[in-house]
Amino acid sequence: MNKKEHKYLTFSLNNEDYGLDIFKVKEIIGMMDITPVPQTPEYFKGVINLRGKIIPIIDLRIRFGMKHKEYTEHTCIIVIELKGKTGSTQMGIIVD
Repeated sequence: MNKKEHKYLTFSLNNEDYGLDIFKVKEIIGMMDITPVPQTPEYFKGVINLRGKIIPIIDLRIRFGMKHKEYTEHTCIIVIELKGKTGSTQMGIIVD
């Protein structure tokens, strides 16, 4: 059997460690201005314009049912690529 070696990007939320397959991660950026979108769930913070691409942003802490935490210099956005039946799309997740 041929086993694939997996590498993960790890990040923290509420002092817990999580990981993402490194091949899904497009880039890591610092916090930037997020344009809110009306009538969306609390965890959906809005969208950013990243080099001409509109990227939806969610706060993963809120999505997982954790308390909101003020953003600090350590808070960042991980831009990931999700693949589905209709193609791929990018989204950003805010992590501690």
